[in-house]
Amino acid sequence: MGAARLAYHGAMPSAYTRIALALTLVALALPGCITRTVTETAFESRDITIHLRGKQKGSKPVDRGYQHPSTLSPARLANILAAVSVRTSDDKGVEQSSAIATSTIKPTAKALSEALGKANSSQELAVVVVRKASKLGLFNRKFVTSFVAYVKNDFLYLYFSRVDWQLPKQGKKQTAEDLPLPKIGDEIMAFRTVTGLDFERAGPKGVAARWRDPVWTRASHLTRGGSGQFERRTILMESEDPAAARDPIGPGASGSLSPETLRALADLEEQRRSGEITESQYRRRREEILGTTP
Repeated sequence: MGAARLAYHGAMPSAYTRIALALTLVALALPGCITRTVTETAFESRDITIHLRGKQKGSKPVDRGYQHPSTLSPARLANILAAVSVRTSDDKGVEQSSAIATSTIKPTAKALSEALGKANSSQELAVVVVRKASKLGLFNRKFVTSFVAYVKNDFLYLYFSRVDWQLPKQGKKQTAEDLPLPKIGDEIMAFRTVTGLDFERAGPKGVAARWRDPVWTRASHLTRGGSGQFERRTILMESEDPAAARDPIGPGASGSLSPETLRALADLEEQRRSGEITESQYRRRREEILGTTP
């Protein structure tokens, strides 16, 4: 009996050793199997930070199909950012406003252009922009706009988390760096992005712009029309003929078109005015009807 007890106790260390060895091997294998989120700073200034956020499996990036690195000019990006608007509603009614403050558009576009050139196909961009505002002569208020951006299938996608959100003053001095990075699907503020006007729908807080579209060579801003509704007004026209802009068919061209073509153009114009199609869809279909698509 004593000999058996001794033999039993003698076998215990080797069993523990085998278990420990097995656990060690599993721990060494796990890093190669686990997918994790990795971030790195692509741009950082006093008022703007952009992080590249991607997925890695082991040490290898997980390709998410983004067209990165991308080369988008700051001017084109500024025109896209300036055209994004959001709609909020409360007891006082519905209000529509620009998603990004005018004073921050150009520096944000420049930073975004630089960061898109650094990203790879696994990385989206998490953008945080701070706007300072004065009260009683002191710049003592800060407002944060944050969004996720990436390029895919020739669209620039923008998903907003915060839009001119006032940074609260708490016990300790809070900065924008203390806020979590924006994520797609955030429900921090009650707003919805406005589609149409050259944007495709990308969820309730997102838009997608076909960034190669010539429309983005022109700048625009949001104005209130005579009916009280907000509308875009072009403020810099590089190549558009004002007469052609007023006539959806083209000056003097209606007499040479068939009744079927004129009817198709009229139906298309009605779809455009009712908001059923975006501006870019309108132009593409118009070119198809007129037979000008290469």
